[in-house]
Order: sequence, then C-alpha cells, then structure tokens
Amino acid sequence: MIFSKSLFILVFSFAMLMAACTPPALPPTPGNETAAPAGMSNPSSAFCDGNGGRSEIRHYADGSGYGVCVFDDGSECEEWTFYAGNCKPGQQQAAHPIPDDTLITLERTQCYGVCPIYQITIDATGKVKYEGIDYVRVKGKRESQIDRERVWELLEAFRKRGYFEMSNSYKKYTVTDMPSAVTSLTMNGNTKRIDHYYGDNSAPQALVGLERLIDDIAKSAQWVK
Repeated sequence: MIFSKSLFILVFSFAMLMAACTPPALPPTPGNETAAPAGMSNPSSAFCDGNGGRSEIRHYADGSGYGVCVFDDGSECEEWTFYAGNCKPGQQQAAHPIPDDTLITLERTQCYGVCPIYQITIDATGKVKYEGIDYVRVKGKRESQIDRERVWELLEAFRKRGYFEMSNSYKKYTVTDMPSAVTSLTMNGNTKRIDHYYGDNSAPQALVGLERLIDDIAKSAQWVK
C-alpha cells in the first residue's frame, strides 16, 4: 500500500513537470490561415500596405466583405492573391473575386395564357443552364458559357439594387392571371430567394429590372423566343 502511494506521487510529479516544460502553442503563421484570429492584424492587409498598396474592404451582395489592394496606377489585386504572389501592380485592373458557391437562378412560371415557362441558373464560373418547360422555342435542357465579368456584373446589380433588403415574397393577388418570377442568389453559404407574382404592384421596380438583367446576361432569348 505504501509502495502504491509512493508510485502514484512519483507519476503525478513527473506529469506536472512535463506539463510545465511544454512550450505554449504558437499563433498561426501567415499562409496557414485564411483569416487573422481575433486581436491580430490581417497579414494580407499588412502586406498590401507595406508593399505600395492601399488596403480597402469591399462587400458582396450578401453584405460579406473581402479585401482589395489598390495601387497608385489604379490597378487592383485581391489581397490574399497579392499576398500569395499571384497578382502584381499593373497586371490586374479590377479585383473581382467571386465566391465558388455563387449561384444565381431565375424561374418564370405559368399564367392563364401562353407565358414562357423556363428556368435559368448561372454559377461562379459563368456556366449557364437552361431548362425550357412550356411556351418556349426550345424545350428541354441547354447549356452555354458567359464571361466571369458578366457574373460579377450581376452580383453588383444584386448589391446596388438592395436585393438582400427586399421582401422574400411579393404575392398580393390584385390580378389573378399573371405569371411569377422566382429569383435566388447563393454566395458565401447564404441564400436569398424572392417569389415575385406579377399581379403584385408593391414589388420594387429594381427587382423587375434585376429579373430582366438575368435574362439578358444569360441570353435566354436564344431559347425562349
């Protein structure tokens, strides 16, 4: 019994000694983290400011932000791209990072008539997917490609028109034979969806214009008309 107590005391003392000798965890180094921990400066922003640039925070349509390094010649680099050495002053005139999960959708529904019924999706790479259902020139599925700058143009339109501040539904049935346009925007894990019935006169014109812009940029007329 005495031996067991002595052994326990010896093992406990050794464990305490090892814990005291263990060095404290070091903070993450640049390159191991995509964002600085609370209380620490962002290394990509500091790198920008220390290498001839000016750090700016800009915002996506959903309100989330990203950093841009702006140079005296007017060129720009996304901060982490500049930090990684993949963009230099003068090489890129616009920093337009598009989140990988970006997805823009438009669905036009039936009415009591011959309204075109179809769906459009546009992803972060600019791939356009169309599905024609009824009263369209092309039924079935089709795909096309648009430039990523056109995707960015759409994202800016969502932001400037205040899409995320709009109601999720405009469905007052003052008239009962109209179609609906259902739009959605997914980015950075956030999704906003608006169901707009065209008989509801309370819907903002900014939303109507955005619906038309999605059609224009996706070039849906090539399949619909």
